[in-house]
Amino acid sequence: MTEGEPRAARAESARVEGAGVEGAGVEGAGVEGAEPGGVGPGGVGPGGASALDGRLARAREGLDRLSPQRLHELLGDAPGDATGSGDATAPGDASGSGRADVLVVDIRPEHNRAAEGEIPGSVPVERIVLEWRLDPFGEFRLPGFTAATRVVVVCNEGYASSLAARDLRELGLPLATDLAGGFRGYAAAGLPVRPGPTDPVR
Repeated sequence: MTEGEPRAARAESARVEGAGVEGAGVEGAGVEGAEPGGVGPGGVGPGGASALDGRLARAREGLDRLSPQRLHELLGDAPGDATGSGDATAPGDASGSGRADVLVVDIRPEHNRAAEGEIPGSVPVERIVLEWRLDPFGEFRLPGFTAATRVVVVCNEGYASSLAARDLRELGLPLATDLAGGFRGYAAAGLPVRPGPTDPVR
């Protein structure tokens, strides 16, 4: 972020970074790769259900989640091909991310993107700055998207991305959604990937 980043943004970034969202702290606890119904850091609720399960279910209410094949069809002629060739989108600019009305945001940690690759046309955005960079009316938003853009959030397996998409809807992106199955489901479907990691938006 810039020198003029709001004080609240810096505080929130520090808080989330310390908690390890979508990174070592949370993934190490088994949240991102956990099967629904497993016990997460939210504890166990009535009937043995994880409190996180309920939060995840509520986040997905109203989300038009995309299958890997549907996302591939929406992206159409996004840059890159099955061999991973083609230019990645430059950090801080959403204008080159495939179709003008679709923005794929990859919130996975850099080590996952380096090891497994990325979806062609996607824009890696660090989770700790996601809300500031994707606020369609905010001072620190990415160029190249609007409140009418269909933002598709991608994580490893499609759990953290649902929570992030819910947050983006609350910010003023009514079409925000996520990729069911995450990047790993997309790659397992044999769809095109590009080498990573692309420098993320910070």
